[in-house]
Amino acid sequence: MTITTTDRGMSVQVGTGPETIRVLKAALADGMLPDTYVQAGELVHMETVSGGLATEVDEDSPLPVSASHLTPAGLAGLLAEHAYVYRLKTRKGNDGQPEVYEDEVTPPRDILASVLAGKTWPKTAPLRGIIGAPVLRRDGTLLQRPGYDPATGLYLASKVALPPVPDSPPPSRYATPGTSCSTGSYATSPGRPRRTGPTTSHFWLRRSCATTPGP
Repeated sequence: MTITTTDRGMSVQVGTGPETIRVLKAALADGMLPDTYVQAGELVHMETVSGGLATEVDEDSPLPVSASHLTPAGLAGLLAEHAYVYRLKTRKGNDGQPEVYEDEVTPPRDILASVLAGKTWPKTAPLRGIIGAPVLRRDGTLLQRPGYDPATGLYLASKVALPPVPDSPPPSRYATPGTSCSTGSYATSPGRPRRTGPTTSHFWLRRSCATTPGP
């Protein structure tokens, strides 16, 4: 079996049933599919949710992405989109001699089901939750870059575009006389639980700013 990387993505040569199961499991573990993580022993794929009906952004509006558990049908679609899976075949050439060629294939459903049946994916990044707003990490740094955060296992899918918060705000951002504003002071609090694919955790970022009498 051969696994190589091409402009189209990962190129995977498959063969018999057992060979195909082994090579596809190895390719998945090596990151063949983008935005694929493991959650409670099952592979999930992050995808954008189309057709949202929310008219305003609030705590109860749905997140723009969802983590979908990989099924045989879903895996077949992702392989067709992000990889080149082929089998070597032989045919008669123009000169009458046999020639070997690549035939792109979709592995059978039972093969794909066997690939996904395992619960152990040690090389795959864990997905611990999806959040809709920035939060503080345990070390006090701010998680604000959209997408997957390896340090926490959280996936940030912001509902609105937010400007990045600098680590050291410029003097112009400091409080003016008469205002006590904890610029750069953030706190996380549990949000109202809501199901977002296979996970329900999300948090909210609060910026504390209090006005005090001037001198």
